[in-house]
Amino acid sequence: MLKTETGRNLLNGYYTATKLGAEKLGQKEPVYGVGYPVDEKVYMVLMDTMDERLLYESRTAKDRGYSPTIRLRVSDMMKKVFAQRAVCVGTVEELESMPGENNGYKFEHLIYKYFNVNGWKHDNKPAIHGGDIQINGMEVQLKYNGATVIVESTLNNFFTELGLA
Repeated sequence: MLKTETGRNLLNGYYTATKLGAEKLGQKEPVYGVGYPVDEKVYMVLMDTMDERLLYESRTAKDRGYSPTIRLRVSDMMKKVFAQRAVCVGTVEELESMPGENNGYKFEHLIYKYFNVNGWKHDNKPAIHGGDIQINGMEVQLKYNGATVIVESTLNNFFTELGLA
């Protein structure tokens, strides 16, 4: 749960930047595909905005300037809340066998495989340049449990790129 005004402002800034980025590309706002493990299976739930109960405030490491950041954590309670809406997209074993340096990339690859979409490749495409995958015509921004949602310095870069800073 976001507990400070800084955290809420950071999240609102993220939503504003992704919305403006989508408009600039002629796309609809992205939806969010949140992934998490339960009993050796990997689930994904789609949502228009990330439920604030999934988010917490943190800071980057010293070498990145202790910048405010928002991270994703799917608690056991939220897994129960999502149980009826979530889709099993694979197993933890499959996720761990996917190429990629972290679970976020591995989750993206797993989702491409689940939806039988070719062309997954490792990239660092910013959220303001569209979703990670297109599903049924929707741009979907994928986030796996433990992911960094946004860092203040990245948000500043987004606004600069959008001509708003």
